[in-house]
Amino acid sequence: MSVFLQPIYTQTVGASAVASVTFNSIPQGFTDLKLVFSGRTNASSVDRDVPYILINGTSVGTTNTRLYGIPNVANGSDRSSGLNLGYVSTATNTSNTFGSQEVYVPNYSGANYKSFVIDGISESNSTTQTGLTLVAGLWSNTAAITSLSIYGGSGSWVQYSTFTLYGITKG
Repeated sequence: MSVFLQPIYTQTVGASAVASVTFNSIPQGFTDLKLVFSGRTNASSVDRDVPYILINGTSVGTTNTRLYGIPNVANGSDRSSGLNLGYVSTATNTSNTFGSQEVYVPNYSGANYKSFVIDGISESNSTTQTGLTLVAGLWSNTAAITSLSIYGGSGSWVQYSTFTLYGITKG
């Protein structure tokens, strides 16, 4: 079986910070979706930010379980108010360091509930501010995913944060 990964959209934040990045009119001709991003927020009140996704403009029906590790701590948590992603770097981290995330969504256009597999790391070049995250998410809705909005959590996305959405075709 061959697998093809095709970029659909790419967005890079310019000089002005933005609260969210949105991909609208997602084509329905692929099997799966993959979102990859490298982001940093301007939050100054936290050393790791927790961004989240709204699917088709809503958080209704989203649940997730996170397994996360920060220096000397491993833990887990459940959330039912929005689909949380992994950690990203903030204004309190080392300058010019970004968190990286991968979000995989199988069968995004099918008439079934949609699952999300998310992994990420916030980078700070510090042994005390790095954060690793694995997330299992579910959108309990049978509608096709046509829009994804990625919010920065406690802060807004800053310059050079880059988001790419890929379509995956299995042939």
